Amino acid sequence: MTQDPRFFTHDWRMTIPGPGTIKFVLSPITPASLSSFVTIYNEPATPEEHARLVASSIKRRVEVKTTGKLLVAMLYMATDVHRMEPLGHGAIARVTPDGTVPSVGNIGIKLLPAARGCGAGTAFLRALLRLSCDVVVDQVEIATMHHNTAMRAVAKKVGLNETLEVKYSSGGEGEIIADVIYFNIDREAYRNVEMELLFGDEIIWD
Repeated sequence: MTQDPRFFTHDWRMTIPGPGTIKFVLSPITPASLSSFVTIYNEPATPEEHARLVASSIKRRVEVKTTGKLLVAMLYMATDVHRMEPLGHGAIARVTPDGTVPSVGNIGIKLLPAARGCGAGTAFLRALLRLSCDVVVDQVEIATMHHNTAMRAVAKKVGLNETLEVKYSSGGEGEIIADVIYFNIDREAYRNVEMELLFGDEIIWD
């Protein structure tokens, strides 16, 4: 499998065709987009302090993401060339300890309500599956809960098969964090997702 390290070191933009005049744009978390990330995370049920801590953690992890452990992207919806609205963020993160064979990466998505019903979730997941080809792990999976019918519907649309299996926060103990798993996804099947990809300058954090 061929990985492109620029996904982890440079600014980039992935544009995916959408219905009608809508297109979906992905870009990495950068200093400029960090405030949008906080806005997405800071919903009423989420304490503001938690949002700040998450944003700070993302910044630190993005700075060292050249290890291939984590790829975090912002999703925008563009209705014309002058207007782009943030809709959510997603990540592909290695969830197994270093040295584990096989190593496993997990795909996660968080969308704002405005992203529902316009094809954004499907476009975003296809794009993240494409980006997962450039994350250095042996396998990629998605974990969710059975009541998350929106995520399950999107996964079905892109051709993923679910398995009903309980996953705990600490191996065999701890709280239940998922009971629907999409195991060992054939990510190479998504390498040719229809898109436009443009790389820019190297990302510099203050």
